[in-house]
Amino acid sequence: MSATVKLSDAELLLLDGACSADVQAVVTAARARIEMAATMPYLSPELAGLVADVVTEANKTGRVLWRGTRARHCPVCKKSAGYAKFKSGPRRGQENYDKPLTFAAVEMADRFFRVQNHLSLGACSDCAAEAKPAIVNALADVRAEVPAELAAPGRPAWKRHWLRSCPKCGWSGHEGEMRELVAVMGGLYPGGCPSCEFESRFLGESFTVVDGFAVVAS
Repeated sequence: MSATVKLSDAELLLLDGACSADVQAVVTAARARIEMAATMPYLSPELAGLVADVVTEANKTGRVLWRGTRARHCPVCKKSAGYAKFKSGPRRGQENYDKPLTFAAVEMADRFFRVQNHLSLGACSDCAAEAKPAIVNALADVRAEVPAELAAPGRPAWKRHWLRSCPKCGWSGHEGEMRELVAVMGGLYPGGCPSCEFESRFLGESFTVVDGFAVVAS
């Protein structure tokens, strides 16, 4: 039988170097949060931890966001939106669990799958605004794609591209090197091999997905 145990960052550090690769990644992130809190005493440990997690995300995925959204819970200040209350009837004033409330928040992780009103990496708008200057400074030297809201003055403009391989000639590279084609509904997309005439078309053969990404100057 397996069990789920929630450990503090300090407890996670006890596993450093003595765990699986997946767990080690969690331990490394915990260490980054502790170290960031030590270098940013003007922020709460929770806000400093958010800054560290954004830097970890940027290094791990090559990209971070600053996207306004709605959330029910803030992982930084622990604020909860709660539920609307009945306005009439015998349950007037009681919470209506069929009507959960939300508040303004900011999402900073780029995820293919999203859970409505849930933050993968972010905070309520107040916490995000408070942490934003520190996040901008922390990302200044990180080679990753960041939005204008998180770009420090003079920061190099980086772009993340997924890696691909051509099924016809064997070319390997990133999407930024591929020829752009006109999409069916308009616009352009990276769909042409730069080494041969192969093109990835709707309902046709596609480029082979290669694990990883490249971050290049844009």
